[in-house]
Amino acid sequence: MTNNKPIVDLVRLPLSKLGTGRQPGELELIQPALAQKYADEDSAINTIPIVVREASFDEKHYDYEVLHRHDIFFALQQAQCTWAMCLRLSEAESASELWKVELGIATPKLNLCSVRPKDLQHYLEQIKTKEKNLSRLKVDSLVKKLAEHPDRVYWESLDRLKSLKVGIGPKTLGTLAKYLSVEPEPPEPLQKLCINTASYEDLQQHLKQIKHREKKLYKLNIDKLVKKLAEDPNRGCWESLDWLELLRVGIGKKTLLLLAKYLSVEH
Repeated sequence: MTNNKPIVDLVRLPLSKLGTGRQPGELELIQPALAQKYADEDSAINTIPIVVREASFDEKHYDYEVLHRHDIFFALQQAQCTWAMCLRLSEAESASELWKVELGIATPKLNLCSVRPKDLQHYLEQIKTKEKNLSRLKVDSLVKKLAEHPDRVYWESLDRLKSLKVGIGPKTLGTLAKYLSVEPEPPEPLQKLCINTASYEDLQQHLKQIKHREKKLYKLNIDKLVKKLAEDPNRGCWESLDWLELLRVGIGKKTLLLLAKYLSVEH
């Protein structure tokens, strides 16, 4: 059965059913002024909604946890109001991190695997003004190297940034980790490539994708293998992938078995 429960809904809730672990003293000075405004009006209710979600099982003393605009919540309490206008997150939505980013509670992270260079440039320049550890970061050089990096879409760790030689050490990396992430897309099924007729460019791109998928091929020198294949005058006549072993690029029986999942010959 389809669940038609909305992600968020705007509802009027009894103020007595709302609660929070925060204290009024932690808030901005807007609270007393708001409380006075609410107290001056009959049946006052807030116009900007308080963001709430259903309280966890342990929080039995209230039904809804205040997530955002605590100042409005405490002002309503101080003015002894009865109702509160709320934006209620569904259980699924409140379990995610998206609402925290949207409300400015959590720092958004850019995915290095897919971010556009222009967006990354702007983001890094903003971060650099906030973080002293990034004062020496060469933003232009970093963005340029990332834009040109052929394997960036496959990255699984931010540690790869250290190899770009743009002044990123452990401390800088730790700071960048607060703002950047690596989330490679799940690879699509890879069709077999005919080794007899494939172009230099197709061979290079295909073999790079294979190497990324098969961790046991990390020692395979792709450039050297592709060069040897491109120069072999008899490649068009190959009847077996066993010829790869004769190229002297470190391909043994185990490596050949892995490559056979992605390469073929046609004769």
